[in-house]
Amino acid sequence: EEEVYAADAHRLIPDCLRGADLTQPITAAEFSALTVRLFEEIWQTQEVGEQTPYANIEGHPLQSEIEKAWGLGFLKPIRPGSFAPDAGFAREVLACMYCNVVKACEFDGVNPDTVDGFFLPYTVTSPFDDEAEIAGAARDSVYYLTGNGLMDGMDASRFDPAGKATREQAIVVAERIYRMETEE
Repeated sequence: EEEVYAADAHRLIPDCLRGADLTQPITAAEFSALTVRLFEEIWQTQEVGEQTPYANIEGHPLQSEIEKAWGLGFLKPIRPGSFAPDAGFAREVLACMYCNVVKACEFDGVNPDTVDGFFLPYTVTSPFDDEAEIAGAARDSVYYLTGNGLMDGMDASRFDPAGKATREQAIVVAERIYRMETEE
């Protein structure tokens, strides 16, 4: 709760999440709005959207945020044919997309074509008991975020990679990345 209030104080919570039930799954569109707001608050800049390969966003209320998030490389793990702006996604996908946010904050030239070429170093101190359930493509992201205190497991021994990412979890990770990037 404290971190959600801090995220609000840092102007990280977009209008689409105000008054929403934070225990519910975050949608791809809401995640886009949240991460674009995070990036813009860190860099004190306004991003411009780019055409996405997502054909089903035309006229969506958060189309501009989705286009911006795509252009920054944040949405790379979601394939064009499976992008559903109003659907939730798994915690391991949340980890992958948040690593893309950190890459965009840490490195120049991050975009959908280059994001996979950047690496964030991490050390695994204690593997999760459900590590075998974490997709190979998500493993680095999961351990980078959890190892740096940016995202929590479901408990000390499980990450629950296939579990639905909630709005609250996404906001808390955004706040932690904000603090890391601004050294607050």
